Amino acid sequence: MMDYLERLLFHGKLNRTARIILVLAGLAFFIAIALPLWQMTMISNQFPEGLRVRIYPYKLEGDLQEINILNHYVGMATLDAEFFPELQLLPLIFAGGGLLTLLTAGLGYRWLASEVLLGGGLASALSTTILIYRLYSYGHNLDPMAPIDIDPFMPPPLGVNQLANFHVTTFFHIGTAVFALGLIGIIAALWVSRPLAEQRPGDQASGSVPRVLMSR
Repeated sequence: MMDYLERLLFHGKLNRTARIILVLAGLAFFIAIALPLWQMTMISNQFPEGLRVRIYPYKLEGDLQEINILNHYVGMATLDAEFFPELQLLPLIFAGGGLLTLLTAGLGYRWLASEVLLGGGLASALSTTILIYRLYSYGHNLDPMAPIDIDPFMPPPLGVNQLANFHVTTFFHIGTAVFALGLIGIIAALWVSRPLAEQRPGDQASGSVPRVLMSR
C-alpha cells in the first residue's frame, strides 16, 4: 500500500487531462485573491439589517465604522487591516500557489503536484489557525477602562452564536471555496493520471521525484 501511494504521489508524469485540470486549479488560486474568504454578520434590534465584516486576502470590508463605535464602548480593539497583518502576505501566497500550479501543469511532474498540494494544505491550515487566534484575541483583549464592562468571549469562526444582544453568524465565503476547489483540482489531477503511477521510471527525466525530496 505504501509503495503504491509513493508511486501515486511521486513517480511518473501527469497525462494531458491532469494538466488541463491543473491549469484550472492554478487559475482558481488567482481568482480567490479577489474574493472574500470569511464573513461575520451581527444582527440585533438596533441593527435589524445586520452589521457585516468580510475578510478578503488583502483587505477588510463591511460596516467597520459602526462596529468600531460599538467596540469602543465595550473595550474591544479597532477592527481594521492592521489587526490582520497576515493580509499583506495572503495575496502573495495565493499568487505563488497559482504560479507553481501552472508550472506543474507545464512540466507534468507528479512529485511537483504533490509538493504544491502539501503546501496549499499547510497554508489553509495555518490561515484557519491564525483566524481562530485573531478572533480569540479580539474578544479577550478588552480594555478594563471601557465604559461598558463585558465578559471575555470569542466570536465563532464558523456557525451561529449569541453575543450579548447580537445574533452572530459566521461562515467561510466564496473565496475559501474557490481556493479549496484549487486544492481539489490538484488531487483530481493526481487521480485521473493514476495509471501512470504503475510505472516506476528510473531517472528524474522521466518524472521520478529527485532523491533529495524523497529523503526529506
